[in-house]
Amino acid sequence: MNRLSLSFIFTLLFLSSVVFAEGAQKNSKYNFVHYKKQSFSLVPWSELNEKVWLDFREWKRELRVKETLANWEKAARDANLVETVGRVIDCVGTCHIYHGLSPTRAQFRSELREGDEVVTKEDSYAWLYMMDGTIVRLSSQSSIALKEIDVGDKEIFLQARMNYGNMLWLSRDKYLFKENDLTETDQIFLPLVYNKANYYRPVGKREDDLMEIIDEDTPALKQYKRLNTLIEENNKLSENGIKKVSHSFLVMPNGTVSGKNFKGEFYVAVGGESYFKKRSFKMYNPDVNEDESPAQFYYRGFDNSKFFDLESDIWYQVSADGREINPYDENQGEFNLYIGEYLSARIPTILLARENLWLEYSGFTYKKMSSAELGANYNYRLWGNFEDDKSDLSLRLQFLKEHTRRVETTQLRVSESYKKKREALGEASFQMNYDEKYYGKAMQVYLLKRNAKDIKAESEDLNSTKKRFWGLVNGRR
Repeated sequence: MNRLSLSFIFTLLFLSSVVFAEGAQKNSKYNFVHYKKQSFSLVPWSELNEKVWLDFREWKRELRVKETLANWEKAARDANLVETVGRVIDCVGTCHIYHGLSPTRAQFRSELREGDEVVTKEDSYAWLYMMDGTIVRLSSQSSIALKEIDVGDKEIFLQARMNYGNMLWLSRDKYLFKENDLTETDQIFLPLVYNKANYYRPVGKREDDLMEIIDEDTPALKQYKRLNTLIEENNKLSENGIKKVSHSFLVMPNGTVSGKNFKGEFYVAVGGESYFKKRSFKMYNPDVNEDESPAQFYYRGFDNSKFFDLESDIWYQVSADGREINPYDENQGEFNLYIGEYLSARIPTILLARENLWLEYSGFTYKKMSSAELGANYNYRLWGNFEDDKSDLSLRLQFLKEHTRRVETTQLRVSESYKKKREALGEASFQMNYDEKYYGKAMQVYLLKRNAKDIKAESEDLNSTKKRFWGLVNGRR
């Protein structure tokens, strides 16, 4: 390389630095945001093609674009931003996270980013924590794609696609849970890898403290008391700040469910009918006077923009083409969906983990922050609010309703055409059924532990369950 080429390169570098500095100065007028996980330089050094980057004509083209868009740097940073949707609470068996084509094993605290898909294999289950406090349970052989998280002034918007299988979506509430001493139902996860949420038997009891031992609360009851105490403490943080409402946009192949503070159980079959139920908080505490938020079901069809208002605590059946929705009677229907639903009926330890993770990760859900503070401290963009019809958040939701309906309808048409071709050739089409593959292993563990007093286990208790200090030292936090 001669001296002339070197001088040309250094000149370009100098001009680039000047343009970057001038751009940063101009963008300060537009509430410039530097996101926590982004470098200050917008140059993709690891992927840089030196021939393209040193091309004068390419540089002039980019400069014209930047001069046309006054706030170009903010737009570029927003476009390159990949936000954290959640974390893994626990996985039993084999669970994979797909970010692109490369899968990684899901484990405690694994980061879930926009665009990630979580898949559970045979006899495998997972609990996921969304950054707004929502928790998600995946049954065996299920898949969910976490599309996006958008943080608004007063709301947090989550979009996810229920690809197939059995899933529970449980938004966080301010309400307290009814305390009882019944066995936890999702025993297959206990003890949790998240040691902070587990229950430990008290140590140091003397044999003569008979009355104290008799009057002592059961482990389940103690877990509920710990849970309610922590919820009350966390509610105070929200009252002193600004509690942002969760808005869920949950896509199935044959329909979309949307609503605030949504709680629901889903069974999604590839190429078949889907079933779901909007839950009320009455399942966890019948004494609560819940202020329920409305939720809607959006049909499939290129020109069908209608929606259906959902009622709570009713199972719905959605036709394979997404054009019909009807109440589903479990007693008369083919599937007994209550069995899988029962596994999440009493889960104080999982909920304790949720409240602790909310304190640890989700400060942006109740703290008052500017867009610059939100980006610098938490790596999220601020989207406005749903009260403003012209805000980015409102426009995004309007776009998704139309875009999702058209894309999913196209996929249904293609799938139906492929199915007919297979049938014409005499080939059997794939058929999914709701059966024990989704809940069998978890139900077996629950029944075994519930009757542990009458059943002699083949294996000895683990140190994590019987020795308090072993758990404190070796348990993951």
